[in-house]
Amino acid sequence: MTSIAQNMRMSCSARMKLGTYKQVNAPYGYYIENDEFKINEEQAQVVRVIFRAYIEGKSIYKIADELNQAGVPTKFGGVTWRIKDISYILSNVRYKGDALLQKSYRDGFPYKAKKNRGEKDKYYKYNANVPIVSREEFDKAEKLLSKRRELYYSGRTIQEHSFSHMIVCRECGSIYRKKDRWDGKYAWVCRQHDYGVHKCTSKPIDDIYIRKAYILMYNRLKENQEYILQPMLSQVEMIRTSSAEKTLIKDINIQIAQTTEQVLSINRLKAKGLIEPVSYMEESNRLNEQIIKLRKQKKKFQQKNEFDKVIDNIRKLIKEFEITGAIAEFNKEQFRRVVQKIYADSDTLTFKLINNMELDIRIEEVL
Repeated sequence: MTSIAQNMRMSCSARMKLGTYKQVNAPYGYYIENDEFKINEEQAQVVRVIFRAYIEGKSIYKIADELNQAGVPTKFGGVTWRIKDISYILSNVRYKGDALLQKSYRDGFPYKAKKNRGEKDKYYKYNANVPIVSREEFDKAEKLLSKRRELYYSGRTIQEHSFSHMIVCRECGSIYRKKDRWDGKYAWVCRQHDYGVHKCTSKPIDDIYIRKAYILMYNRLKENQEYILQPMLSQVEMIRTSSAEKTLIKDINIQIAQTTEQVLSINRLKAKGLIEPVSYMEESNRLNEQIIKLRKQKKKFQQKNEFDKVIDNIRKLIKEFEITGAIAEFNKEQFRRVVQKIYADSDTLTFKLINNMELDIRIEEVL
């Protein structure tokens, strides 16, 4: 069996090299008919919108969010676009008419697909299929994508300051600052501790451990969001308006209705000539001002509710998980969308999220 599988893989590689290999799966925007790539025009329009939006400056996150808001179906009919879906489209040379073959391969047993990171030859074929975007558009997007990846994932300046003003010492309440180490790496240290252990005994924490702790915390919450965030959202929505506030709003509505009835009454008196014009104007103005005042009070109570922001931020977290999915790398922009503060001591990092939830990660878990 192994010999047959090896022969099949060798045959596929040979056809890729000769340019005669026929692909059986088409990316979003295409379908295969008689061994040729054909354009699915409805999906192709979405692809063009993605390229245009990215070139014009929108982030991958924003593009995915807008597609989700618009309810645009994905390749398999779903309605959740993820960051990796947009990134895949922007980097797939099929959309400019070329083909990169053997991006993955199967080896050993069981025959699990592996990403080709140089273990096998890759084969590039120009003008392999009809393009959806021009080469100029694709190349612009590709350069921009590469530049942004370098900035967010490799740019040392950005990464060095990911946690500036974000880490608070549990022991003394001071803010942590970045401190370079002798080996070229860096750690985050309590400002008071930096003056001496007599000021604060909290120990410095390596930057890499904070990043790993965040990734661990984020993925754990994502895995359990249906047991944590969804019930929390339901509970907060239920208690959003307290009984006292409901009573106040109800009383205001009654007063508005009563005052409105008084306005209608003096209007009827005026129509019958039973009230002097000056008296009518004075009373009408007084009642209308009273209605305006009552409506402002009602609006104030409705806007004042402290749970509104919590509800909004829980929904933002849920959307973040839908779009981003599980993460394997730290990204400052994404981190700042999720976390308000980090409370640190020598053993534990506590992440305070945008919805005020606090989650602990013990540092020993990421050593």
